[in-house]
Amino acid sequence: MSTNGDAMTSGEPAHSGALKKAAAPAARSSNLTEQEIVELAKGMARYLRDSFAPELMERIETMMRTRQARLEERVRELEAAPFLRDAGIWSPRPDYNLGEVCQHDGSTWICQRWHRNETPGKSDSWRLWVKRGRDGRDAR
Repeated sequence: MSTNGDAMTSGEPAHSGALKKAAAPAARSSNLTEQEIVELAKGMARYLRDSFAPELMERIETMMRTRQARLEERVRELEAAPFLRDAGIWSPRPDYNLGEVCQHDGSTWICQRWHRNETPGKSDSWRLWVKRGRDGRDAR
């Protein structure tokens, strides 16, 4: 394989067959030979690659870095977001933290911010999540 990536392991360029096929009609209608047209096409391809590829690659890299930065920011946001954590049955323990969920008097409550020993339903540190329902027929 050549150092510029144009050739296959056989020594022939990967696009050689396609170039020869495309060059045949042009060679018949011009003063150039098929081989001259193939060489001209190869030269044009190298020129385009060398002229535009660095700028194109830079634009692609910039777009990828921008997208990566956006995704990393979103991951930070999601990781910083509060999540729910089961705190079981409410008890007058020293403190509750944001996102803890507990049951109190048959209802389920979510802690809205860190606080010390505030009772659900008697403080705005708790938000009612599921309200207690009526007892069923068998729960007398």
